[in-house]
Amino acid sequence: ISMTVCSTLLGMGMMPLCLFIYTQTWTDSASIAIPYDSIGITLVSLVVPVAFGMFVQYKWPKKAKILVKIGSVLGGILIIAISVAGALLYQGAWDTEPAMWIIGCIFPIIGYVLGFGLAKLVNQPWQRCRTIAMETGAQNSQLCTTIVQLSFTPEQLVRMFTFPLIYSAFQMATAFIFVAIYQIYKRKFK
Repeated sequence: ISMTVCSTLLGMGMMPLCLFIYTQTWTDSASIAIPYDSIGITLVSLVVPVAFGMFVQYKWPKKAKILVKIGSVLGGILIIAISVAGALLYQGAWDTEPAMWIIGCIFPIIGYVLGFGLAKLVNQPWQRCRTIAMETGAQNSQLCTTIVQLSFTPEQLVRMFTFPLIYSAFQMATAFIFVAIYQIYKRKFK
């Protein structure tokens, strides 16, 4: 939980710097409006539920386990519903060049592998390595999608939403494949 909060806060805080560094060569920096309101809304929408979960875990650990199971099921249903809605609402986003598809397919894998590799490099236990890999590989697209949706008009969203949509789709597919491989490994060799 603390890793999620820290990485989200750092990601949000460094976003204006990243926009400045990466966009100053190809656009007038005065024309870029950093969506501080949207960033703040996103930050609150991420930190408040995490803080509530930590409070429930501290006060009522047994009830927290039940809430985690219920939340996991509801979260999975919500992810599927949002994915389907995004695919249907932004159908024009699927008509894009092959390079975007290739990058969208490779990025989640890079996130998962780097997260796992760096955790292993600092001698974390196997369970933490898996958790860090899933966290680093999965966190980016939700943050990106939320900020894009809050920052642009519906007309601009059709153009801007292409990469987050492709990335999210491949991220979920890659995560399901990794989890399936691990479950098969666990059943066969343990």
